[in-house]
Amino acid sequence: VVRTPFVAIAQHDTLFVGPAPLRDVLSAMRANDWLKCMHFQAASTMDYVNKVKLRYGMEIHPKKVPELTDQIFPLAFWYGRTHIARSDYYREFILNRTIGAGDHLEELWGVRQLTEMKETGDPAMAHEKYGNYVLDHSEEVLYHLSGRRVQAAPEQLIGGGEDNCAGNVEKSDDSNSRGGHNLPPNHALACAEDQKCPSLALPSVMDKGSEGLPWTSARSRQADVPGLASTTQIRTKSPLLNPRGRFRQQCFACGIKGHSYRHCPNIKTAPMTETIKFG
Repeated sequence: VVRTPFVAIAQHDTLFVGPAPLRDVLSAMRANDWLKCMHFQAASTMDYVNKVKLRYGMEIHPKKVPELTDQIFPLAFWYGRTHIARSDYYREFILNRTIGAGDHLEELWGVRQLTEMKETGDPAMAHEKYGNYVLDHSEEVLYHLSGRRVQAAPEQLIGGGEDNCAGNVEKSDDSNSRGGHNLPPNHALACAEDQKCPSLALPSVMDKGSEGLPWTSARSRQADVPGLASTTQIRTKSPLLNPRGRFRQQCFACGIKGHSYRHCPNIKTAPMTETIKFG
């Protein structure tokens, strides 16, 4: 039984990679009843105002509260990723409905919130009952480890090596390094942010200065996580399949309807540029 006024919802595959002002967030939520749920910056919410305008044609506006140094933005979609929320917000609103086996809260609430904000003609008014915001740190604070890109590391791969995407990690002359790379024991590399393995050359959104603004922030990054390895071998042997039918949504990269970002002609490639280590 939860008796605290606030709860921290932490997803198993979302990691903090930057400082988060938790005390300030709680102070802001105590002082402002309309703040029901506070998220932290992730790749998908970088440049959020432009992304929402490009993809959904909606105008959202930042807010400033004295308890926080950074401004906050209303979300157009209900996300389940790591956040701070009011306990009664979950009891009386989010969980106060029939939830079946296999139901996903993002699908139940996210689509509903987005639809209401788009169709009412007043996104700000429609957003009030959801009260979910993201704190604009101006840099990524949360990092999503994609379960579609990783698997438990086989014993022979634990610690690095060419077979688990270690090729882009800085080489070390240290005799204690494993697999020729400067990695701590029992570590393996795992690709994240739903991007391709570095050996495949990660897709990068359009060059700066391009008139099209990206919806997602494609990142040339990977994570070094204890016990996980990427599924590079599987992906490199499986060419990208052609779409079975016409893609009905807008492309995450260029905003044009009719193709996904995987088939966007504006996507360019870029090498892996950063590795984040955990553990």
